[in-house]
Amino acid sequence: MGRHPPEGIAAAVPRLVEIVARDQVGADVADGKLGDVLKDAEPAHEGARRAAQLSTQTAFTGVTSGFAQIKALEQALTSAQVSYDSTKVGLDVGVRTNLDVLNQQQQVYQTRFNLAQAYYNFVISGLRLKQAVGTLSDVDLEQVNRKLTG
Repeated sequence: MGRHPPEGIAAAVPRLVEIVARDQVGADVADGKLGDVLKDAEPAHEGARRAAQLSTQTAFTGVTSGFAQIKALEQALTSAQVSYDSTKVGLDVGVRTNLDVLNQQQQVYQTRFNLAQAYYNFVISGLRLKQAVGTLSDVDLEQVNRKLTG
C-alpha cells in the first residue's frame, strides 16, 4: 500500500463529507441554530450589498461627469485655439506681444493636457462601472489596451 488510500475509499470520502455536512445542517435546523447563523450573517450581507451599491453609483457618476467634462474641455480647447490664432494675428499687426502669444499657446497645451486627463478618467470610470456590475472582462481590457497603443 502506497501513500494514497485505495480507490474505493478515495471515491467515498467526498460523498461522506457531503453526507456529514448535510446531516450537520439538518441537525442545526432541528436545534434552531441555523436561524442564528443566518441572523448573524445578515449584517455582513447588508454591508456587502451597500458597498456594492455605493461602488456602482460612484462609478456611474464618474462616467456621466467624465463625459460632461470631456465635452466641456473639447469646447474649451476650440476656444483656446481660436484665441491663440487671433493672438498670433494680433502679433503680426502689432497689437499683441510675444508674451501674449506664448500665454495663449500655454493655455492651448494646458487644455489639451486636461482633456487627455479627462479621457483617461472617463475610461477608468467605465472600467470601474463594469467591474461594479460584474461585467468587466478580458475583452474590455484588451480593447482599452489596443486603443491606448494603437
